[in-house]
Amino acid sequence: MFSKNRKKKVYVIDIFGVIEAASSSISLSKKNTNMQKVIKTLHKIGSKDKEDVAGVIIHLNTPGGTTGTSEEAAMRAEAEELLRKVDLYENRNDLATSLPYGKQRHLEIARALATHPSILLLDEPAAGMNPQESDDLMKFIGRIRDEFDLSILMIEHHMQVIMGICEHIYVLNYGGQIADGTAAEIQANPAVIEAYLGGDE
Repeated sequence: MFSKNRKKKVYVIDIFGVIEAASSSISLSKKNTNMQKVIKTLHKIGSKDKEDVAGVIIHLNTPGGTTGTSEEAAMRAEAEELLRKVDLYENRNDLATSLPYGKQRHLEIARALATHPSILLLDEPAAGMNPQESDDLMKFIGRIRDEFDLSILMIEHHMQVIMGICEHIYVLNYGGQIADGTAAEIQANPAVIEAYLGGDE
């Protein structure tokens, strides 16, 4: 999904993030499903993440702490296996906040994957990245989508990322949907061309 107006896009994320699970549900694979059990959004690595990379994953799943060394060892082994899959195993003992920006984004995604979601929500994952980082992220997202059998809803304003990875695209223009379809269909859509290439913002 992409749009000129970021506020309109994030409303989609907010719908999943602010509605109480007890009073809301979604239809997933034709089943009525508690959204907070299957949908996961990213939380950025910040100053509060004062742990090593593996520790960020471990303590996501055990917010109250582990009950002993054997449990800690098992949790770390599971975390390290996940880190192998997201190309962060070599950084497992590094401080999370010391990672380069691109790798921090990988860790944020890994932290979401650790909760075993069915749907992953990505809100402008390529924001602040240079072209090479964006390209690497695009390939990474495609790989984890296939490897973890995920549905991914991505909100992004980088056209190259959207066109390069998304199987179906929705286009908003000032809050209203003007098109949806495959990348090829979107690129040829007159309304999209007018809004994003031929008209004034």
